[in-house]
Parts: sequence; C-alpha cells; structure tokens
Amino acid sequence: MSINKIHKPTSLDELLSYQGEEFLHVAYRSLLQRNVDQEGLKYYLDRLRIGTSKIEILGQIRNSEEGKLHQSNIENLDEVLKRYRQLKTPLLGSILRIAGVKQIISNIKKPSKKSVAEQHSSSLTSLEKCGLDHSDLPFALNVKQINDLNPHEDFENLEQAFALLTKFPVSKLKFFNEAVKNADLYTKIALYYESVNKVSEAVEIYRASLLFENTPTAHEYLGNFASRDGKHYLAVAHYKRALELGSKSPWLYLNLATSLVSVGQQAQAIGTMCAGIDANLTSELLLSRFDEFIQKYWDSQEQIIESHASAQDRKTVISLYELTASFVSKAYCQVFTRNSQKRITPTLNTNRVLIIGLSKDVLPQCYRYRIEQKLEQLAHVGYEAEEVLWTDAESAFNKINFNDLIIFYRVPSFPSMLKLAEYAKSLGKITFYELDDLLFEDFSVPGFETYGGQLSLSLYLNVTKDIGLCRAMARRCEYAISSTLPLVERLAPLTLSKIGFLHRNGLDKHNRMNGCIAGNKGYLNLFYGSATLAHNSDFVIEALPAIARILHDYQNVKLTIVGNLTLPQSFATRFKKSIIQVPIVKDIQAYWAYLSASDINLAVLSDNLVNGCKSELKWVEAATFCIPSVVSQTKNYLDVVRQGEDGFVVSGVDQWYEALKKLIESSDLRSSVGRHANERVCAEYSIDSLSENIDLLLKQAISTFKEKINPHYN
Repeated sequence: MSINKIHKPTSLDELLSYQGEEFLHVAYRSLLQRNVDQEGLKYYLDRLRIGTSKIEILGQIRNSEEGKLHQSNIENLDEVLKRYRQLKTPLLGSILRIAGVKQIISNIKKPSKKSVAEQHSSSLTSLEKCGLDHSDLPFALNVKQINDLNPHEDFENLEQAFALLTKFPVSKLKFFNEAVKNADLYTKIALYYESVNKVSEAVEIYRASLLFENTPTAHEYLGNFASRDGKHYLAVAHYKRALELGSKSPWLYLNLATSLVSVGQQAQAIGTMCAGIDANLTSELLLSRFDEFIQKYWDSQEQIIESHASAQDRKTVISLYELTASFVSKAYCQVFTRNSQKRITPTLNTNRVLIIGLSKDVLPQCYRYRIEQKLEQLAHVGYEAEEVLWTDAESAFNKINFNDLIIFYRVPSFPSMLKLAEYAKSLGKITFYELDDLLFEDFSVPGFETYGGQLSLSLYLNVTKDIGLCRAMARRCEYAISSTLPLVERLAPLTLSKIGFLHRNGLDKHNRMNGCIAGNKGYLNLFYGSATLAHNSDFVIEALPAIARILHDYQNVKLTIVGNLTLPQSFATRFKKSIIQVPIVKDIQAYWAYLSASDINLAVLSDNLVNGCKSELKWVEAATFCIPSVVSQTKNYLDVVRQGEDGFVVSGVDQWYEALKKLIESSDLRSSVGRHANERVCAEYSIDSLSENIDLLLKQAISTFKEKINPHYN
C-alpha cells in the first residue's frame, strides 16, 4: 500500500473505525509517518487476534522510541492514552471499543471521581512496568486473596506482589483460581516484554506461563524465538504443540512449514501448508507462499534424482520422479479442491483448445508439426485454439480458465506444470499429454557414445532425467496423443484413462506440392537430412557400408548430408569428391531446396523400440516432391510404407544396397515410387484429412470423458 494513498484521520473515532491490517497501516502512517513493516504487521495482528484493544496498540506505537520522535495529528490522543492506562477495560467488538473511547474522551473534559487504579498509584506503577494495570487482574483483588492463592508467599500489600512480576528469575505467582487465566496473564506480560525488545525476559515469562497451562500462544511465540536463534527442531516442537492446542493462525502454519524446511522435512512442510489452507480458507498468506514450499521440496528431491541419473540408474530416476510428481500433484489437488470433495463438472466449452508446449526456438521442427500445424488444423474445422509456452506458467494458468480442452505437449513434470494439470482437472477441464517421441522409457536415451561426440555430459544428464519427467507428466493427464501407432500404444497406458489417439505429422501451408523430380544434373543425388544428434551411429552402422559400395560402383552418384552427422574419417577421405555436407539448416524452405534437388531420399534408423516409434516424416517430406525413399525397417515404417509401391523398407547392408541399386538404375522406378508416395501423402496427410482427424479424436475424448466422470455431464 502506497504511503501517499493512505488516508490520515484527525480524530480518534475515525482511526479506530479501521479494522485489521488496514487499521495498522493507517496507525503507522498517522503515528510514525511510514508504512508498517512485515515484522510489525505480524506482531500487532497477533495482538489483535488475542483480543488486545486498539487503544493499547496505539499506546505501544505512540510510546515507542520511534513514536516519540513524531508529532501526532490525532486530537487528544496523548491525553486519551494516558487516561486509558488508568481506566483500561476489555472492550469487545468495534461498537463497544468506540463507545469506550468516547467515555474516556468525555472523562478528559469532565473529571470524574478517582478510579480504583488512581487509589493504588504505587501498585499501578509496578504493574505498568510489565505492561499491566488493574483491569488485567481479578476485580477488587486484595492481598489476602493473593496470599491464599500462593501459600508459600506472605505479602504485606499488593505492591509487593506486583513488584515480584518484574523481578528475574521469574516467579510462579497465582492471581486467579483458574490455571488458564494465570497462563494468559503471564502471556500478556511476555508480550509486553517482547514489544519493548526485552527478548530474554519475554522467553522466560512465556515459559513461566506454561507452568500454569499449555496455551497455543505461548508455544507459538517460543517457537518464533527458537526459530530466530536457529533452533529449528525446538521451533518445530513448539509450533506443533500450538497446533495440537487448537491454534489456527495462518502465521503458525507458515512458520512451522518454514522450520520444517530448515530441518530437511520438505514433504512435511507441504503437508503443514495444506492443513493450514484447509483451516484458513480465506487466507491469502498461505496460498501466496504455497508454490515456494513446493519448489523447495522439488529441489531437494532433484538433488537425489540427479545422483541416480549421473550413474545412469534410469529405473530409479523414473521411480523417484513418479513419487515426487505424485506427491506434488496430490498437494495441489488438495489445495484446488479444498472447498469440495468432488471435481467440478460444468458445461464444457468443447470449442476452445489450449496447447501448452515448447517454443519454436527450442525444437523448430517439433513446434511446426505438433503445435503450429495443430493450430492450423483446429482453426480449419472451427475450433478456437491458442498456444502458450510452458515456461510462461502464469499466463498458462490464466488461459486455462477460458479453455476446456488442454493439450500439454512435450512438457516436463516440473511443479509449475503439475500445478497447471491439477488446476485444469479441478475445474473439470479435459487434459491431454502429447509426445512425438519415445522419451519416457528407461531405454529411451541411447548410449552417450552414439552421439558422435556432439553432446556434452551435462546435456546428456538432462536428457536422461527427461525420461522420468515426461513419464510422470503423462501420468497426470487424462488422454494421450502421439504421432505414430507404436508410440500411442506405449504412451496411452500411462494416462489416467489409458486411452490414446493417433494424430500423424503431415502437410500444412508451408509445403510446396510441386510434384516434380529434379532435372538432369549429370549425377544422381542421395539425400540424408538429420535434425538431431541421436542418430549418428544409426547412419554409420546401418546405411554407410551400403552407401560406400554404391559410391564405389556408381561414379555418377553423390551423397548430400544436411544437418548433424559425423562421418568416419576413412569414409570422408575416400569419397571426398562424392560427398556434399551442409550444416543444419533451420529455415525449412532452404532445407527443402536441398531435398527437392535430390533423386533418392534416405531415412536411416536402427531397428529398436525407440526408433520404431518415430514418425514417417522424412518419407512424407520427400513424397511432396515425388522423390522415392529408402527407409529403415522399423515398426512404424512397416506400418506406413507399402513395400516397392511408394517406398522401400530395408534392413541390413545387402537390402540397402539392392534397393539403392534398383532406384539408381531405373528412372522409371524412381518416378513410379515417388508418384505413388506423393498421391498417398496428398490424400492422407493433407490439412483436410488431419483436420478431420483432430476433430474426431477430440470428440471421442469428450464423449468418453463425460461418460467416465458423470453420465449426466452437460
């Protein structure tokens, strides 16, 4: 709150009309000419909570060292405060407080008979030294009553008893029959000593109050002192006792959670925060700090997980990420559904789709085929669709409110994403997890050596951790979407519904469907495009021996490589004049310029479960230019390519060599295979075809979702 925006009242009635935090803001600005600091705000809010009157709080502020440096613009304030110290009575509720103050002001103008406090001025002085007056004690208290309550004492007058309260070591002195009232009295004294910065005295008196009765206030404040001294285990014990005794203070929950983090109990800290939010549904204090405690828990778990990732103990990495993500998700779920035992089931706006995913700069090809194309396809069939970067979690959180079909594409199960998923589900939204690569199995990442020295160990470590991150995120979403059938079959079982949908990579507005093969260059061009570092060894082992034979046998053949590929030195030297190698090309039109100038396209993958889930994109791109492809025998290529008709699926050196030999020696075969591939791609991978597919899968998901959640879902 800006100082300039705070109204400065001139009358005491007006000042006392403010409530809670607003009262403290106005009081500080009126008496100290500054904003209230966090420490002061917490201290005085706690005093208000235990019933301390506003007049008494104004007296503390006014009579502080800082308060004495400023002039008060509140009429008669100093006279009222002086009189109040003599006539203090507990006034409950704002109306009674105002009425009491009016009576005090009236008494200033018209002196009344002497009060009990004035008749015992000497004893009052002793009480004032510890922040009390006669109104804090039993009515008409006399020395006989005190001696009866304290048979081990023999006071001659009240002043002797009251004076004992200001001496240290502290004495256990009863003023009430009820233990809890004595405990509360000592707590008031301790609060006073704390307010005048006599910390050691305050601690001793809080402890003395516990000799009468365990009270949550005493334990809470002893916990605060222990925390400030770095005695976090002691603080935890006091805070827990305060909760057991019935305190619901949001500050207590927050301080306990903070101390639990300090002793390495991050999970228990989150549990404490959840309990505090349940107990204080309208408190913004705990909600505003909740993410902070989630992140501390996540960071502590990440350190453990990284040790296993460094050792390539992938099964443990997966298991620990699942446990960690599950704990975080349940915590967010508890927070988001704290007002209801059931998820909200509103009328779904099935026409709005939000894609939360990576940026174009990170993986341009993935962005284009899984985000940009999808936005184009959704618009084509009448959906309102938008995207947001997963790294902009705040924007994504807000956009979820306006979109009911939420697609998480390639996002890791970081706390910010788990929060988004649980928030969406708590509102009755439908969540999808989308991947176009097998990134979630312990065998997903190939050996470090397969990257041909193009990947650092630190990056390789992160790639290994991604296995667990992606898998854990998939398990938080309702449905799966993938680009190949083998990938759908492996991803779908991880989701909540166990249902997955196939949506292939295809064509879009960027494609040039000119359908012609490059003209006569005087040589035939074999083309290999590589956008990733992971397939270096695939090419060298699977295809290079056959290509070496081709380049040796056919002098009119060249090999063009665009992208990341490190060739063996012996091969590069031997066929130097037949190799054209170009660094990775980010501009898709430039990449296609190289592809369209080729005669035979190569898609090389070793035959394993990971590569079996990779899409047929290289075959599709070549087909747009009627260029025939020779591809590795993986599960997806076997599903897609029609052998000898619109492509060749091969395995082993001999099959690679024979397929290339046939195409090199027959221009008619190259033309036929390329044309048939082009016809299929135009029919099955067009914007119309894929738009129809995305529309169908969303409708199927909506239908099964409604049936599963609530048969009567609108």
